[in-house]
Amino acid sequence: MLARAYDDDHLEVAIARTSLAAVLHQRGHMTEAEREYRAGLATRQRHSGPNHPELAVTLINLATILHQRGAANEAERLCHRALHNLQGSVRDEHPSRRACEHLLTGLSAA
Repeated sequence: MLARAYDDDHLEVAIARTSLAAVLHQRGHMTEAEREYRAGLATRQRHSGPNHPELAVTLINLATILHQRGAANEAERLCHRALHNLQGSVRDEHPSRRACEHLLTGLSAA
């Protein structure tokens, strides 16, 4: 429905795609969730730049899927990028920062 109101490169469409990805991820549809996270992330980066703090949650969610699918190197890279994006924007105890650090711990243990 949003795609009819806006073009595919609209920020609202990107946000909807990352929300859809979260639902797909929660339901175990990893391939589809990864595709939607990547598409939404690409559009959001074009609008906000690659280092915007609001991208961190999508980066962490995508990293989680990649970790679950065995792509540890890319998952680790995305986590470090999310931490970089959050730096100076949130406190150390922020839930997104903690989630990313937890994921990195799991990646290093694997």
